[in-house]
Amino acid sequence: MSNMAKARNKELHKIIQSIFQDLEKRYVFFGLGVNAFNRLGPEFFIPHYKILSLRNPLENRLIKKRVSIFSLEKDMQKSHINAPRNSNTLIKHPQTQAYIESFENRQPVFLVYKPFLAMEKIIQKKKWLLVANPYRFGKKLFENKITFRKIAQDLNLSVSPGEIVKDPKNILKNFGKFKERYGLPLVIQHPARGGGRGTFFIENQDQFRNILPNLENNTLALKFIHGPSPSITGCVTPWGIAYTYPQYQILDQPECYNLKTKIGNGLWCGHDWTFSKNKFTKQILDSIYELVVKIGEYLAKQKYRGIFGLDFIYDQKSQKIYLVECNPRLLGSFPVLTMVQENNKEIPILMLHILSFLQLSKKCDNVMRRIFPEILSTMQQEKTGAQLVLHNQKKCWARNQKEIKPGIYCMRNGQLTFIRKGYSLCDLKKKEEFLISDGVPYKSTAFSPNRRIVRFITLNKVLKNYKKLTPWAHQATQAVYQSLELKPIRFFKIKKFFNNFL
Repeated sequence: MSNMAKARNKELHKIIQSIFQDLEKRYVFFGLGVNAFNRLGPEFFIPHYKILSLRNPLENRLIKKRVSIFSLEKDMQKSHINAPRNSNTLIKHPQTQAYIESFENRQPVFLVYKPFLAMEKIIQKKKWLLVANPYRFGKKLFENKITFRKIAQDLNLSVSPGEIVKDPKNILKNFGKFKERYGLPLVIQHPARGGGRGTFFIENQDQFRNILPNLENNTLALKFIHGPSPSITGCVTPWGIAYTYPQYQILDQPECYNLKTKIGNGLWCGHDWTFSKNKFTKQILDSIYELVVKIGEYLAKQKYRGIFGLDFIYDQKSQKIYLVECNPRLLGSFPVLTMVQENNKEIPILMLHILSFLQLSKKCDNVMRRIFPEILSTMQQEKTGAQLVLHNQKKCWARNQKEIKPGIYCMRNGQLTFIRKGYSLCDLKKKEEFLISDGVPYKSTAFSPNRRIVRFITLNKVLKNYKKLTPWAHQATQAVYQSLELKPIRFFKIKKFFNNFL
């Protein structure tokens, strides 16, 4: 980036910050999440941004030096709260509501991953403001793979070859015909389950028979396409459809999950923006951008606002891109995407998401219309950064026997070496460094099989190819697991844990 472009980006940041300084006279902004790390990002452009978190992991000690954090676990002086681990539990709690209401004379505004019905009712009753689309836009509409597929087909967009099967038992009865039509492995998808829990790669009838109980009427049978799975972040704004440069998704990595104990395929494990550089031809980029704009324009007509994500599959043989699904909410790329954009001197797309839900003055609205084309052009730059989400790989419940510091590490002589404190990608200085954050556990924390443990973040690339991690990333992630020293919990200890928990 030239010095002139850097100077202009600095000016754009100042303009945005001035808009939010003015908005803070009327609003108080909260991020709402299980971990404080998950709602990081707005502190780059909202001067007095605050975070409400359910849990109180080790990195909170570092984050709170930059961002004000209310942790329900810490406030209640409990290591576990007898309720589901989600933001709905957090906002329903009287102590959380009392903290929110202590900020008088300003309307509370909440940034969430996705809304719950109960959350919507509370916020509506309290006359607060939710920076998210209504619950009805979720799994029963745009997030439903069958519904979205029909929308895409109506818009004449390329979707992966396949069909909707009303009764999945017909696939079992006519497996040979489906094999002839689409080849093997056959991709079977439950329309409403995400995160790899509803996608199956089937090689034979016996495999299909085993997953049949996980299916229901109206199932997708699709052709398996050999190639990477790019994704892109879009945003419906009053000033147009914004979108970032696409990134490679990291799926089904044994360094992140115990794949033998997880039902389903296509498990999301992270992103690699660094590896994505120079991976997209102009033709593919143009196709992806055309798809995100058309979907964004369709969503806008349905009164949808803010961020949405699109997943694709790239057929390496035909060099064709297919649209797979839509995620109408914040995405797993956050908050790291915001950190990547900030590191790249871009205006974060999260900023546009928040502004899209607020009442701006005519002056601010005119400013946004004027600078929107510049903001959009900066977002289409290639980016640097990668993230992996590490999970409990034991086949059973396990505890970490050791505590690992949140912060920045490197590998020296094959050993995990702590360098300095930090909680954000922006704290990294060299490619060989990596950050451990997002839920860093206290010693003896219990994890169910494949429960998320920490997030591994780096400026370096972690993908050797779209299927496999680099030797460096493999060694570093294994060193993190070894430092935590996860060990199975014996049955009587699990029972004691649950008795204490309940």
